[in-house]
Amino acid sequence: MGLGFFAMENFQYFLYYFDESVIIYRSVLCWGHGVWVATTGLWLAIAKVERGKVVIWDLIPGLLVAMTLHFLWNGWMGFLGDLGFVAILAQGVHQLWYSRKMIKEAMRDDVLLGYEAGMAPVERY
Repeated sequence: MGLGFFAMENFQYFLYYFDESVIIYRSVLCWGHGVWVATTGLWLAIAKVERGKVVIWDLIPGLLVAMTLHFLWNGWMGFLGDLGFVAILAQGVHQLWYSRKMIKEAMRDDVLLGYEAGMAPVERY
């Protein structure tokens, strides 16, 4: 799903629920899709490290986590009304903090394993 899909999804929200909070929610706080894709990738990376390979079923846990986060993100306002905006901000801050933590750990691992120096192992499929 590229930028076109994202823009169309936002456009539909603007048509049906046009007010200031939707514009802020959908446009300014729009990092969610990237975080959810990264969450799925994290599960695939964990499977690769633990078993040395990835199978199609390894997508399921990551997708379930990503879909749950997306469901909550889209549902907070409906579940909690105006207080939902606080929940959205809390979820967003946590997701960004966790993503930053994972990136730092991955960069540290790259240094420890020698990948940053171009010594990545050759993968055979």
